[in-house]
Amino acid sequence: MKKNLFALLSLVSAFSLLSCGTNNSSLASSSSSQLSNSASSSTQDVSASASSTSSASESYVKAWVSDVSGTASIMIAGQYEGTDVDYVVSSYPVVANALAKNTKLSVKEDLGAAFGTKYGTDGFPQAGLFIKNSLSTDSSKNDSVDQFLNTFDASINDLISGGSEAIANMKAYGTDDEQTARFGFKSAVLNLCQKDSGNKLAFISKAKNPDVAGFDKFTSPLGFSVTDSLLSSHYPTKSTSTLTTKATTLDYKVVCPSGAPAAAFSQFASGTNLTITSPANVKAALAKGEADFIMFDSVNGLNAIKSQSYGYSLVRMVTFGNLYLVATGNDDNATFEKSDYTVAYGETLIPGKVFKSIYQD
Repeated sequence: MKKNLFALLSLVSAFSLLSCGTNNSSLASSSSSQLSNSASSSTQDVSASASSTSSASESYVKAWVSDVSGTASIMIAGQYEGTDVDYVVSSYPVVANALAKNTKLSVKEDLGAAFGTKYGTDGFPQAGLFIKNSLSTDSSKNDSVDQFLNTFDASINDLISGGSEAIANMKAYGTDDEQTARFGFKSAVLNLCQKDSGNKLAFISKAKNPDVAGFDKFTSPLGFSVTDSLLSSHYPTKSTSTLTTKATTLDYKVVCPSGAPAAAFSQFASGTNLTITSPANVKAALAKGEADFIMFDSVNGLNAIKSQSYGYSLVRMVTFGNLYLVATGNDDNATFEKSDYTVAYGETLIPGKVFKSIYQD
């Protein structure tokens, strides 16, 4: 409880389940660079990107950072700018790394599940796979596209059930350092997050991809909508394909952000057609329009397609609801309330909107 410290703070303007396994010393040497960003450098990023609200003491969240990497050092230290923090809103696998480094941490609440309970959904939309429209509408490519998607769907099912195949693929790719350089994290982190079918990374199966009416449930709490024209003819609720064969090679150009969703392409990690890069470069690829498939934030991707007329459509939802309220062990009464000092990320993005929709200030 840090109510008496609020007047001392000058916040800078700017952008469950149980834990993902127990704290594991084998991960203690992992840095946040294994998860896509460096925990050691995120303190500077946090300071540069944190934003404040004029009524901080009346809100659940007292400080916002721009992206999930900014929460890493806060969880590990249990502090933000020299002040004890009671709770942090973050996502796996960043949470997994912090749990391994700070034994006081625990997952207080699965916010994806909380959102789903409140709004009658399976969670909330995060990563999505987009297909180039010219490829989606090319009837001569239907079978090869369906084979690629069948392989992708099988990879997602594997990840949901524990990720044994993805873990084996990552290990076969190379050492821990080589895995980290390629995927943004190593197989041991994936194992912790997905073991025992825990699915902390919130992968969503083809069968649970929402239709247009299903997306309508997010219009009010999250402020975005989906029309039929934004969904590819290969999207699960529209496709009529009965093809069951899978692709054995990656014959299409795929761009994917470093981090958890990259595990869906682990079997193609050695191929030259797969580019795993920063979110900023993925966004640029969407605008450039050269890749056949692009993995990107689904909401931002759909909004960009609508506003910028990019030549892509959504072909799969990939992750749905990876957001957690993490307790640092500093809260005296272990009860989440407005008087606690809480740090979250992405105030104007989906994570911030999701948190606010659950805990209205």
